[in-house]
Amino acid sequence: MKADSFSKKRRRVMVGIQDWDERLFKGVARFAGEHGWDLDTRMRYSRHLPNLSHWKGDGIIANFRPGQSSENLDALLGRGDLSSVVLDSFDSFRCESPVGIDHFRVGAIGAEHLRDQGFSHLLYVADHSIAGEKERMEGFLDAADNCGAFVSVVAFDDLKASLDEFRKPLGVMAGSDLNALTVISTAVGLGYDVPSEISVLGVGNNEALCEFSEITLSSIDCALETLGYEAAARLDAEMRGHSTVGMPQFSERYRVVSRNSSDQSDRPDLFAWSTASHEKLTHSAIKGIRANA
Repeated sequence: MKADSFSKKRRRVMVGIQDWDERLFKGVARFAGEHGWDLDTRMRYSRHLPNLSHWKGDGIIANFRPGQSSENLDALLGRGDLSSVVLDSFDSFRCESPVGIDHFRVGAIGAEHLRDQGFSHLLYVADHSIAGEKERMEGFLDAADNCGAFVSVVAFDDLKASLDEFRKPLGVMAGSDLNALTVISTAVGLGYDVPSEISVLGVGNNEALCEFSEITLSSIDCALETLGYEAAARLDAEMRGHSTVGMPQFSERYRVVSRNSSDQSDRPDLFAWSTASHEKLTHSAIKGIRANA
């Protein structure tokens, strides 16, 4: 097909996103508007993909929650006449060039932020039902090791029973905003002050969760609108027959949105780091944590 005939045809694209986020969709929609696409957004409210074996379209941007049935989506993606871009939380189908969050980098940013706030003892609250959690935890451990912090991992379900065991002041990261709010409520319920004794950081920067909690939540913004736009750009390249291998990711756009749960700006000397009184956690200890997490 010639390029000019391609440009005249209005492309029809399915937005097959089960873990729907309006920021992600906004990025896809912005690209679609710029390029004259028709978007099939029936999953926006149902979150369920119907039988689309006879669906007429040109491409699909897809993700599904880990462990969820996706037979209809597998069948759709397996059609040879359909271009596809797969987001990283959908793991039962592999495409040549998936688009997704750099979970390792997200974890590293979290550890660096907490360390920059003056915390020498860090804790990762692990919940492996979250997509990319293993990589996120690895990034957190690696960055904590590199900056000379003491680091531990606790399972989300064990948090309440274990929180007293960790040395305070303590910087804590959870893999989602919702889990981070649970960390805050658990810490407060046990009598700790947030953020002076326990500082908390989430992931996702969901403003409805972060801004309207009793203690506003600091969170890592993963540039979801940019991710949606980039997914659409890759799909456009796929539909044009161009290779998408090696197209850049945008992890440099990730940022911490600091709020009350981790802000130490009014107590700059509270957690002065002393190399005389603390030894760097060894690489062997880090490996032990990873092996048992």
